[in-house]
Amino acid sequence: MFWFKRKEVVVDLFTPFNSVKDEYPIEPTRKFIPKWFKGAKSSYLVDDYKPHPTLKSCTGMLDLWQKGFIIPLWTDCVVKVNEPDEEGHTSFEWQTADKRTTPIAHHQNQWDMFADPKKFGHFKFGDCWSMRTKEDIKWYWTAPYWHQGLELDYSTPPAIINGYDTPMTLNIQLMLKTDKPKVINFTAGDPMVQMIPLTDRNIKLKTHVVDHKEFVNLTGEASGIGVGKFLNGYKTSVKNIKKRKESKCPFHFK
Repeated sequence: MFWFKRKEVVVDLFTPFNSVKDEYPIEPTRKFIPKWFKGAKSSYLVDDYKPHPTLKSCTGMLDLWQKGFIIPLWTDCVVKVNEPDEEGHTSFEWQTADKRTTPIAHHQNQWDMFADPKKFGHFKFGDCWSMRTKEDIKWYWTAPYWHQGLELDYSTPPAIINGYDTPMTLNIQLMLKTDKPKVINFTAGDPMVQMIPLTDRNIKLKTHVVDHKEFVNLTGEASGIGVGKFLNGYKTSVKNIKKRKESKCPFHFK
């Protein structure tokens, strides 16, 4: 019987910022062990003599930290939620420390069938990362639950993403709690997203710093800019690229 080593999957990451690559890179989850975990005890005594395990011994949690990669936030950001207007609608404003990240808030008409716009607001960090793979690998995109705790004023919607051939912009999508006036603070280095590849093959990340023009081209292709479609721009872009590649294949028959 012969055993063949599985070929690793190379994932190309692109950013226009050297400082992000050096200070806040996307890295394996195991490098982001929560501070509370490091100082926690692995057991306690019941009735003063019987040892009993704590959360620190949870296999499911420990296994989760061996999977995937973490996207840390690359800038401090403060969000001020204002007083509601006469109709009960809230607004918010923000400032980032790096002066170059420009968060975006999607209009409530895009998501009010899911969340009450009087209690929530959309918020997105972008302009920093793009990903591309040469193989069709899907990724589970989720919040790093054990890193963020329970008392947050925001949540990270889960999703399945895929950067196969067409670059995928790694925007950090959030839903903010805007039910009352408050200040929401984000800190550079905080884990924001856990990306888990849905494959048992090894993943190798290669991070590339590109100039702003090239990054805009990458992110534009990823978001469907230039496709000429009001709706489903990304899907259309992926479909068109696939068609072009199939037409170049000498063994592609209709």
